[in-house]
Order: sequence, then C-alpha cells, then structure tokens
Amino acid sequence: MSSLETLEGHWRTRPGGLVFAAYAEALGTAGRREEAIQVLLDGIARWPRNLPGRLVLGNVARDGGDFETARASFQAAVEIDGNCRAGLRGLADVCMRQQYLKQAFENSWYCVISPEGCAAILWGDRQMAKDVADHMKLTGKDLLGLGLIDRVIEEPPGGAHWNPGAACASLRRALVEELDSLVGVDPAELVERRCDKYAQSGVFLESSLKESR
Repeated sequence: MSSLETLEGHWRTRPGGLVFAAYAEALGTAGRREEAIQVLLDGIARWPRNLPGRLVLGNVARDGGDFETARASFQAAVEIDGNCRAGLRGLADVCMRQQYLKQAFENSWYCVISPEGCAAILWGDRQMAKDVADHMKLTGKDLLGLGLIDRVIEEPPGGAHWNPGAACASLRRALVEELDSLVGVDPAELVERRCDKYAQSGVFLESSLKESR
C-alpha cells in the first residue's frame, strides 16, 4: 500500500482529523490538485488556524497557477505565526512568479565570491579587497541603483540578526504591499513586465580598477 493510499485510509476514517494536510500534500504531489484543494478547504474550515494546512494550500495553489489563493493562504500562515519562514518564502515566491520581484535587506550584500577571494584571484593580493568591493557593487543600495532589485527593505537597529522577529515583520509588510499592487493586473501584462525585467538585467559599463600597490 502506498503512502497516499495509507493517508487516504486515515482521512476517510476520520475526515475531520488533522491528517487532512498530509493527505492533501500527497494528492498534490500525485498531480491531483483539485482534490487536494477541496480536502484542504474542508479541513481549514474545521481548523482555521492549522498552519500546515495553510502552507500546503499555498503550495498546491501556487503550483497550479492560482496565485490569489496561494497569496491569501501564505498570508494567513504568517498571521498565525509571525515568524513563519515557510509562509514568508511562499509570499516571496508568489511575488517572484507574478512579476519577477526581487528585494534585499538594507544591510545585506550579494556576490558569488568575497572581495578578498576576488582580489586574490585577479591580482594575487587580498589587500586590494576594499578597492575590489567598491567595484563589485555588493550592497542592496548598489543593486537597487543597477535595477537588479526592486526594493530595499528596512532592517531593525543593528541589523536583522539582532531582532529576527522585527526583520520578518518588515519582510512581510514589503511582500504584502507588493502583492496588493498586483491585484487585478492582467496576466499578459505581468508576463510583459517579467520579460522586460529580464531584458534589462546585465547592462554594465566597463571601467579600470586603479592599481593600489
């Protein structure tokens, strides 16, 4: 007997039980999304604050292209637990899928190699890391200026690591605001925005790095 059949047996024995989220997730994995969503809606009606059910509904709806249901479900999960990382990731993913939205915390930085590593590879001198860092455009403000992200998210004093709860709240506000702006936007326009976003990425200017030896 497969795990899906086992879960289905448990669910049919106790259709009002908490096994509904696991059963629906298995249905979604098997490609039976409509059945999964119906099981989830019935289960959430009985258990409105069931976090796994909200997250599974968000995932199943998102994978099926129902972004409005996905957004509402992930947002409900975050309202149940303000520090729910899976819910925040779900909201961010819906944003990405709808308009290729990228955001960055104000004190974060992004690169595939550290400035020290880059300096050591290119010039054999890690002491040039500071000069290299300026040219690598690592910070959120740099990325915003280059058009590679759409928004810099404010962090609590001292940085996100000092107050993860406040950082999550800031991320949530930003995601909800961006998602609210997409309500009612024609899907064809969202596709056009996404294509434009990709087309504008990667534009750069060449410049020489001053030798500082």
